[in-house]
Amino acid sequence: MKHIRKALPQDADAITELRIREFSRSADFKLLKPEALQWGPVDEAQTVIGVWNGRNQAIATMRMVRVDDADQATDILECALPPVLNYPGLVFNAAATLADYRRQGFNQLLRYYCIRYARSMGIRSLLSPVYQSAPRIGFMKQLGYVCHDLSDSWQTKLKPNSPRILCVLDSGRFDAALALIETTVPELIRDYPWQGDALD
Repeated sequence: MKHIRKALPQDADAITELRIREFSRSADFKLLKPEALQWGPVDEAQTVIGVWNGRNQAIATMRMVRVDDADQATDILECALPPVLNYPGLVFNAAATLADYRRQGFNQLLRYYCIRYARSMGIRSLLSPVYQSAPRIGFMKQLGYVCHDLSDSWQTKLKPNSPRILCVLDSGRFDAALALIETTVPELIRDYPWQGDALD
């Protein structure tokens, strides 16, 4: 059955394989350290969600990492942050979608449940590092994200082919963002229902 749910330790191999496969073929960057994408302590401590198709194959995933202050956010994002961000925040990273399922709205579906989770947990901002060439930036701006150029970025696992930016969604825009996603990908929300324990 098609579904979306929280990824569990027993999904580690499937999530790792999906991340490495799709990061390796990305046009936005060159993957330098595939081992950094392996399921590990950060995944165990934080929240990873995934989408599974009717063959029980993981086809999309995203990780949420809670950050309570600028030091934690800087450590996770490996960049100089915009001067004013609201905490606690959630960093969205390690996102990957299987090639055959790209450009169909699965990133929006993942983001939908991540925003719902953030709202329920009292999160004040969502922090999404992306590359200027990423096609989803236009839709993220429609959702209410504000995108910031980075004065410095020192991530080591990837070598970018276009500049890295940080897109931020403040909590005051969560409800409107959810409503827009509901009107944009209603079929995905219907066809890939949430399964298992709630995120909160």
